[in-house]
Amino acid sequence: MINKLATFIAITGLLIVAPITKANDRPEHAITITKINDQVYVLKPVRGMGSNVGVVVAEDGLLLIDAMNIQPGVDKFLAKTLKKISDKPVKFVINTHSHRDHTGANKYFSDKGATIISQENIKFAKFDGPNPLLYPNQWLVNKKLTMTFGSEPIIAHAAISHTYNDLIVYLPKSNLVFMGDNMGTNWGPNNSEQSPIVLNKILSNLRQDAKVVPGHGYITTKKHLNQYSANTTKWFSVINQFNKKQLTPTQITKEPKFIQLVEFFTGNIDRAFGEDLKHTKRRIERTIDQFPHKTYDTKNYKNYLGKHSLTNGEVIEIIARDNFLYARIDGDFIAELSPTSATRFDFLGWENNEHIRFVLNNDNTVNHVKLHKPEPKE
Repeated sequence: MINKLATFIAITGLLIVAPITKANDRPEHAITITKINDQVYVLKPVRGMGSNVGVVVAEDGLLLIDAMNIQPGVDKFLAKTLKKISDKPVKFVINTHSHRDHTGANKYFSDKGATIISQENIKFAKFDGPNPLLYPNQWLVNKKLTMTFGSEPIIAHAAISHTYNDLIVYLPKSNLVFMGDNMGTNWGPNNSEQSPIVLNKILSNLRQDAKVVPGHGYITTKKHLNQYSANTTKWFSVINQFNKKQLTPTQITKEPKFIQLVEFFTGNIDRAFGEDLKHTKRRIERTIDQFPHKTYDTKNYKNYLGKHSLTNGEVIEIIARDNFLYARIDGDFIAELSPTSATRFDFLGWENNEHIRFVLNNDNTVNHVKLHKPEPKE
């Protein structure tokens, strides 16, 4: 139980929620261990094994930041690698987001008693992998988590950027930040229009000599993150410019301005325009999908916020984050909204004309809501 831990934990902004296969033989060098100090380590796996992993050591156990990929045996291999640092049990796993390459060992450690820490929007995600998203021993972070594990203060800020359920994890004593996939040194950038806002917030909280741990790739610096942020803004500008000229994704990949950006983000042009060309084009398409299509200015958007009952008995909630509006239903979806009128809000990036209709009272408050979400075609 939490109150029996030697570790002291102070919690703010939390909601507390109530063998894959035989391990593969993997070379010992498949995970590189970097020691930050006596209490903090970073594990970097080879490509294909998933995310970087932060390790914080306390007297009574370990806290992990991310848990690598969902692949046969990766969980056990991660556990074996942790023994090189400490024999202590894993007490906590903080996920920077819900993707399978960051949550692979969640179930393994949860089954052994670890508490999983996720952003609260995990409740609105669907997942088709072998691991659940929600666990009996789980904390859900609403806006901010503050805790101390051993002698290490830990601060996790909720964000919407790479996914709807991002957590940015700071270790101020060790002068370290774990970015999740809000940054990578071998790919990028994110396709969401919120990404530049989130990156700038992170930069404002970092000391000049801070170490930056991306979701994938090598440990880097605030200077690099600053350049990454600037190039992320440039990425949106360049693609928007070419999109307005009606260039196709294939044509955009041949533009020098775009090639220069890809070289910065991936560090490997041959791969980006070779074996990964399909992914490069898809990243362009996703960026275009994220361009705001808003034609109506919701100055009084607060009137729309809150929980609304639908005719089928479900409850849809409208929330605001950084002046972006979102709709969410437990266990179903969360989506960004793009207002096209005072009564119609489209789901940004969705393909089948999904939208919400608001029926308003005379004072412009919401009377009721209609969800237009076609059933998927079989």
